[in-house]
Amino acid sequence: MSSASLLAIGEACVKRDLCLLHHLVTTEHRGGMYGWSEKMLRTLVRGVKGGKWFSLIDKVYADRTLSVAWEKVQSNAGACGVDGITVNRFDKDSEERLLIVKEHLKGGTYQPKSVKRVRIPKAGSKETRPLGIPTVTDRVVQQAVRMVLEPIYEHRFADHSYGLTQSQAPSGFAQHFVLPISASLRPPWTQLP
Repeated sequence: MSSASLLAIGEACVKRDLCLLHHLVTTEHRGGMYGWSEKMLRTLVRGVKGGKWFSLIDKVYADRTLSVAWEKVQSNAGACGVDGITVNRFDKDSEERLLIVKEHLKGGTYQPKSVKRVRIPKAGSKETRPLGIPTVTDRVVQQAVRMVLEPIYEHRFADHSYGLTQSQAPSGFAQHFVLPISASLRPPWTQLP
């Protein structure tokens, strides 16, 4: 590979990282949301010495993180888990429940519940498939963990990692790979301008 190619790749990576930093600072992560400060966001883009992050649990149990995680779980609704607590029931005393979750996370005593197993119909078939339903509390914690970890790993995915990241929808895969390939496989007389 030529040095010009390597330079172009390096410039593209820097540009992508600067775009990521701008996105993180100007969108939902702004103002330290989810426990991220401006300095941490810059470190996120620059990288951490040794490639290891330490003490992320405090970002997970931050009041703002748990609050936003609860809002996302609430907006998705969904069924109750093995504890029988619905989203509506959780909502009635959500502040108290989130405080309890925070204390368990902070103290290292949080224990997720078993997952409720139900069977749902497969699309276009008479068969069913298993589906696991976590408790509402566990979904809040899962969402909070996702919100803290996603910025760390999101920028490491390749631009063609469709369906694996929030910023790359699976539908982009078809536009990036399938459509150009299928167009090249068509007979030449169908490819008129």
